[in-house]
Amino acid sequence: MVNKKSLFFALALITILSASYTAQNTDVYVLNINYNKGNLSLINIHLEQGYMPDMEQPETGYRCEVISLSDEVLYSFRFVIPNTVSPPPPRPGEEPTGAIYLDNVNFTLILPYFEEGKLINIYDPKDTLLFSIDISEFARPKPPVTSTTLETIEDRRYPDYLSYAAILLVLAVIVFLVYTKRIWELS
Repeated sequence: MVNKKSLFFALALITILSASYTAQNTDVYVLNINYNKGNLSLINIHLEQGYMPDMEQPETGYRCEVISLSDEVLYSFRFVIPNTVSPPPPRPGEEPTGAIYLDNVNFTLILPYFEEGKLINIYDPKDTLLFSIDISEFARPKPPVTSTTLETIEDRRYPDYLSYAAILLVLAVIVFLVYTKRIWELS
């Protein structure tokens, strides 16, 4: 009979390898923003390796959008200012207090990176433009497609095929080991 621990270890290893392959980091814009008594201002912006957090967008609130070099909206979302602090529960005999609103707070927005990004616009809840951030310095415009470019694109895909081949090879070895172990047990 197949050793259950070995089979479990092999399946766990395959799961971990495939999960780590699919959970790749990508470039993201990281905006550090200051909220001070109703005014928003940019502290800094930079690119980082990361991922987009899964977040719920409010129906209303501030709006952020990424604009392309050709003036198209590439990405847009709404957000609220995280300036509310919930107090701890009251002690026995004390009255509960309401939320505490901060007048001055720094917070971070994470946006997906776009090679053709030109601007990030921030709007208030009334859709009035508050400020624009020039992100063209981070842009990597796509070169015109030529036969050389196509070869380069194909070369970039090679690691993907190599990873798939490695996963298939591991599966084949596991199947082979399980099959040969059964033959040895039958003889």
